[in-house]
Amino acid sequence: MNIEILFAIRTLKKISDIGAQQILQQERLQKNPLRKYIVENIGASILCRILFFVGIFRLFFLRTLKMHLTGTDARVLYMASTENQYRQIDFLKREVFSSQDFCSLDMRGKAAIVLENFRFIPEIITSAAIAFKSITGVLFRGSTIEQFNHLLFMLHYSFALRFLRRMKERGCQAIIVANDHSVIPLSVACAARSLSLKTIYIQHAHITADMPRLRFDLAILDGKSALDVYTKTHSPIDTEYLFRGLEGKERPMQCNSLNDPDTSLKVGVFLNIFEEKKLLRFLEILNEHPRIEHILIRGHPAYPIKTTIQIPNVSISSSGRSLWEDATQCDVIIGGNSGFHLLALKYGVPCIFYDALDYINYDHYGFIRDGILYESRAIENLDLSKVNRFYLTPEWKQRFCHFDAAYLQDKTTLHNRIRQKILKDLLET
Repeated sequence: MNIEILFAIRTLKKISDIGAQQILQQERLQKNPLRKYIVENIGASILCRILFFVGIFRLFFLRTLKMHLTGTDARVLYMASTENQYRQIDFLKREVFSSQDFCSLDMRGKAAIVLENFRFIPEIITSAAIAFKSITGVLFRGSTIEQFNHLLFMLHYSFALRFLRRMKERGCQAIIVANDHSVIPLSVACAARSLSLKTIYIQHAHITADMPRLRFDLAILDGKSALDVYTKTHSPIDTEYLFRGLEGKERPMQCNSLNDPDTSLKVGVFLNIFEEKKLLRFLEILNEHPRIEHILIRGHPAYPIKTTIQIPNVSISSSGRSLWEDATQCDVIIGGNSGFHLLALKYGVPCIFYDALDYINYDHYGFIRDGILYESRAIENLDLSKVNRFYLTPEWKQRFCHFDAAYLQDKTTLHNRIRQKILKDLLET
């Protein structure tokens, strides 16, 4: 078996075994009654197995026809398949490579079908045949989630091989992906390595021990904490690395309002994967706090809030708003296990960790352990003056720099190092 495919299968299996990921993907697989019936009977019915494949192929087919390729300089190909990934790619375009019009492949599936993409129909059909063959092979064993991920990987990997060959003929030498474990970027990176293209990875979220080993020519990381995780989990690291810092704007911490007992506050509740009953009870407790005037709820982009919340002074952010747009509206933000805390803290909005909001393991990201996030275990007794003191100490700034290499630093120097490394060392001139 191709070593790249074997690595991808092991990676997808590892990610599928994460409890929260299993719950999220299982809910997506059972989104409607027909899909739920297919999933529940896939082991006993050949027809259900075929329908299962058809459903996965439909996702692949539509996303492929909606992919959008721009840019004139084919030496480097940016690739993004989600909003989070797209933000990282956009960062590189604006901050590091503003003078280069590198090719960019948008596979978020938001655009209308691009007619010129029909030229890839032969590649699409070939990819479908290869993936369909795996239904009775080794790839189609394991849980339904594993089967879903493996088949989707095979479809995109087979397609990416043929797509990247065309790009290589145009002069492509390297690809940049903003995720190292999701199906689409993983498949594209694997195909690129098979074609001897250079691979570059830019970190798109906080790193935990669940993430796979780095297998890129260059990794662009947020800070030393990410390197520590990779080193401790997968020592030694073969991939070269550079730091770029967290994305987003940097502001001094905005804590003054927390220290004034007469000031009414707007509180954000930013969610990852949440439990609805816990959320509703949590909102009722918050709404009883004498200083809280309004509560803004922001759901994870991949896990929107569907419940109808009828609690006074509570509103839900629209799906199109950025994290920073919502953070600007808040005096303090409360959330469970999520990487959003880092981005909000860099933006100067104090955050509070409340573990009971989700069903992810306590302090999964290590923010409490490393002393960069204030924790409240009894939200009904929340003392906001303590939050203020926690974030205004010089020690907190030093600890945060470990997560964000650009915090209080010269960003230009970091960006120049990335640009020079890619243009001078990775590309053939």
